Amino acid sequence: MPIIEWAFVCDSAFVDASGKASIIGAFENLTAHALPFSHPQMSIAVGLKLALEEEVEVNTVIITAHGKEIARTNPKRLTRADTEGASTLIVIFTYYGTTFSEIGQHHIEILLDGNTARFIPLIIGLLPKE
Repeated sequence: MPIIEWAFVCDSAFVDASGKASIIGAFENLTAHALPFSHPQMSIAVGLKLALEEEVEVNTVIITAHGKEIARTNPKRLTRADTEGASTLIVIFTYYGTTFSEIGQHHIEILLDGNTARFIPLIIGLLPKE
């Protein structure tokens, strides 16, 4: 069974040619002057441990504080087919222009084969009026 070793919400993430992940601007809070607001770019980086020859379909969903789905990524199918090398597979999902219309504790669900495997909190707030 796949195991999520780590997961980050960040501004950007990538994996270089050697397989090293770079997580840029990790966060758990977003604030704005008014609602609704659109966040230009947000990445979800996930490190998964898979057994040899194991396959899994991974995707993510953003859920508001009141339980409404506002965005979903397309699923990615991962397979660990090598006999050597890294046992952790890294998958990155990026959301562009996500609109948030309510404050409170939203969350990002990481789904493995269609089932929720982990929640990552995402707090949406408003800046104080000046």
